[in-house]
Amino acid sequence: MSADHQQNPIFVWFRNDLRIHDNPCLHAAIKQGLVQPIYLLDPRTFQASSFGLARMGTHRRRFLRESLENLRTQLESIGLDLLILNAKPEELFPKLLKSIPHAKLFFSHEYAFEETQIEAALAYELSSAQWEGFWTGTLMDPENLPFTLENVPNGFSSFRNKVEKYASIPEPVPTPNKAIGFQKHDWGEDLFALSVFAERENTDQQLQEIETMGLAPINPVADLADELDTLKTKWEQSFKGGEEAGLARLDYYLWQTDLVATYKKTRNGLIGTDYSTKFSPWLANGNLSARMIASEIHSYEGQRTKNDSTYWVIFELLWRDFFRFAALKYGRKWFAKGGIQSNVREYQNNKDYFEAWISGRTGFSFMDANMRELATTGFMSNRGRQNVASFFTQNLNMDWRWGAEYFESMLLDYDPASNYGNWMYNATLGHDPRSRFFNIELQANRYDSSGEYVMLWCRELKKVPLSLRHEPYIHNQSMFVAPIIDLEKSYEEIRKRA
Repeated sequence: MSADHQQNPIFVWFRNDLRIHDNPCLHAAIKQGLVQPIYLLDPRTFQASSFGLARMGTHRRRFLRESLENLRTQLESIGLDLLILNAKPEELFPKLLKSIPHAKLFFSHEYAFEETQIEAALAYELSSAQWEGFWTGTLMDPENLPFTLENVPNGFSSFRNKVEKYASIPEPVPTPNKAIGFQKHDWGEDLFALSVFAERENTDQQLQEIETMGLAPINPVADLADELDTLKTKWEQSFKGGEEAGLARLDYYLWQTDLVATYKKTRNGLIGTDYSTKFSPWLANGNLSARMIASEIHSYEGQRTKNDSTYWVIFELLWRDFFRFAALKYGRKWFAKGGIQSNVREYQNNKDYFEAWISGRTGFSFMDANMRELATTGFMSNRGRQNVASFFTQNLNMDWRWGAEYFESMLLDYDPASNYGNWMYNATLGHDPRSRFFNIELQANRYDSSGEYVMLWCRELKKVPLSLRHEPYIHNQSMFVAPIIDLEKSYEEIRKRA
């Protein structure tokens, strides 16, 4: 062991970077000193949102637990033990670093307001020599962008054009194969430090308690469990949290099946697991690196084929970067009622409408099928997300933040920048303030003309004629839920608001 390693105990605080591949934070720590990986179960993550919803729902909790279990295994393979604590970072780390001489804190930067406020609190409590932050969650390195974060363009096209012309995607950093971890004597003799060390014995318990911590999540389709449990089980078996599962999905989508070569043609699909990459849950939890995906895409293009579809995966990753850098730029405003346009309008916030929407009982089959899929699996297609968000914010005239908070609770791939950015867009409060809305009847007939998708999630439609599967109430008014609003009248109201 080198003298440097003896002198530099480094706590690596894992956040949404739950992997050992392409992890600049972990990579730097291993090069510089003794390493103790830590993950914090921040109690605020499991509390109620501003609209009273559990901020982390059942599906996200399951995926997080699996991600941490796999991170633990991956770290053990290189000689490190993951410590999991129930604590707030701005309270724990200043006290911990004070108790261990020469200790440092390394962590990955985040992009949304609450997370950056925590970083600011840490920077206030610690000296600059005690901590270091790394950018690990984007395709592009923000320090090499052709503009400052304060001057991120207000439109994606401008952002993409400048980035593609003047910046390059960094290569992933190497995956470590060995590291030197803390031993008991490295924690010193301070009683607080030793009490933290003792928490190693409780890791299994901490993992199991993730699914019961804080506010209990809701299940708006509990009464449909007999119909939907088979679909839920199939999804959970196919989409497990963790780095190994994320890398396996990447390998499957590119090298095993060549599905990436047709991505642009199939990405608006609704049924199954192969119409789109489905990388997003692993990206959101940091099980999978955006740069690793790009690197594999470039290898695939060199060895197999390069076309619009392979480029389009990179294009979507740039969208993800755009939302993250924009969230950094706007801070608190990203989550404000008036959005980044500061355009506050009156919402009706009808609780009955909300309950009908989340449980898939609006009387509009295309909306209901998408919402039942989300409640059952924690996932929804991009096409579905745009439609249900438009319906919620425009047709129902509900506060977009209420819908965004529900998605925050439910989505496996919840990412505050992308989630709130897309909801603002559909509420016409984002980067493009022009009035717009989806005609959900046209969308249903265009993307589910066979009615196969709505019948998959709304089993009560089995006996409804194909031509009426998107309007079952017309077929049998006593059997099906009546539409909660007059759709045509709602379109008229939207036009008046424009």
